Amino acid sequence: MPNIDGVFDLPRIIQTEIHNRNWIKQYPTSLCPDNIDIDEKLYLVPFDIKGRKIYEKLINEAVEFIYISAESFTDHEFSLFLRNLKALKKIEIKMLSGSTSMDFSDRIQKMYRELLSEDIQLYTFEEDLHAKFLITDKHLLLGSINLNKMNLGFPIGNSYWRGNTETFFISRDTRIIKDAKEMFDILLNNSIQMERKLSEKIYGETFNTLNKIFNIRARREVKELFSKFVLLKEIEVKKDAKKLAKTIQKLMWHYQIGIASKDIFFMAVILFYLQDRKHTFAEIYNKIDKVETISNLPLLLEKLSNSEFIDMEEDFYKINIDALF
Repeated sequence: MPNIDGVFDLPRIIQTEIHNRNWIKQYPTSLCPDNIDIDEKLYLVPFDIKGRKIYEKLINEAVEFIYISAESFTDHEFSLFLRNLKALKKIEIKMLSGSTSMDFSDRIQKMYRELLSEDIQLYTFEEDLHAKFLITDKHLLLGSINLNKMNLGFPIGNSYWRGNTETFFISRDTRIIKDAKEMFDILLNNSIQMERKLSEKIYGETFNTLNKIFNIRARREVKELFSKFVLLKEIEVKKDAKKLAKTIQKLMWHYQIGIASKDIFFMAVILFYLQDRKHTFAEIYNKIDKVETISNLPLLLEKLSNSEFIDMEEDFYKINIDALF
């Protein structure tokens, strides 16, 4: 057992002595398991298992789908966990979070855009939402855990774990899981897409573009549509970046390279553009030249051709999708 001196010390912001025996800043990690065998029963977080760990465990075991509902969703680490999972695993992920308790700071808006770029579907309600649950094809978790830092918990160094005390119940009953999934779908039918809330946040910026720069007068519905168009384009750029990164990764695996070089980057850019349509040499050169002037394009095209990633069709280069993916 690690030294637990100071666990019950009062934070400086609490002045009254009445909290002396009721406030815990953090728990020794020996009291907070990372992994457990799952039974159908009620659990207490973080003493039976850390909140973050039970969510990660159940989500990692899912095969077909992951449905999540939370009153609030602001934890960036959990967002990154979902994005990494989606990048590695073809699985449907849908999330529902209440908008009245949302932190729509720039950081959270960026987090939502990144999730949407991974084809993780996000929904919300205008009214209060208090349902907190996780449904997968293998488990149903129903409890009090929100997707924020204190509910999920986080480490304090190597010796302590900090997080709220929460409860949850887990069921593996397939009938219950099926019913819960159907009810979740009904909730989504009455919800709104997160894209709408995000586009509302850039409404003022897009209004200025139309009105003050181009002197365009437009109805509100046009301004709203313009904002949504801009948002979807931002998400599309993030998807393109992900596509390019995956192509770089594929080339590094194929050529057994540990560190990506400039040639690998340029070859990935070539394949990125060829995934949309066939290109001539001049078209490829002009697109890469917008990033940086390239002097060895013929050699890179030859290398891709020898690896059977691309083929020639008359004067056009085209991608061999089967060879690449």
